[in-house]
Amino acid sequence: MAPVAHPWLSAPWFEAEAGLASDAAGAAGAAGAVRAAGVVGRPVADGLTARLQFVVTGGPGGDVAYHRTFREGHLVASAAGVLDDAEVTFTTPWADAVQIDQGALGPAVAFMRGTTKAEGDQSVVLAALEATSGTDYVAFRRQVAAVTAY
Repeated sequence: MAPVAHPWLSAPWFEAEAGLASDAAGAAGAAGAVRAAGVVGRPVADGLTARLQFVVTGGPGGDVAYHRTFREGHLVASAAGVLDDAEVTFTTPWADAVQIDQGALGPAVAFMRGTTKAEGDQSVVLAALEATSGTDYVAFRRQVAAVTAY
């Protein structure tokens, strides 16, 4: 049976993403599970600790804001809306954001091309771009893409 595909950036999609992030039996296997300081699951972003805001522009329904919080590489929160205490805001046009989410375009590449803009703490920008370029993050994004309708 094929997995259920959720519309990208919808409430069910955020729930599916969170479920994949917390799946200790995911790509990293049980050895990748961490159960300390309220963090459960496998790391997906190579040690990143940050509160990140994302804005996707020019989508079919207009611009969309969402945010993700990482702690020690683990995705601990992901939801639609604005995060008041975000350390960085990344703004990306819809077409590139879809490719990034599918794992087909690296966030760092989009940033270097100038299609992704970043505002905020530049040390966090660099840490986020490095962490989201790793193989664990790309594998995680591809898992999420498999249950996503773009």
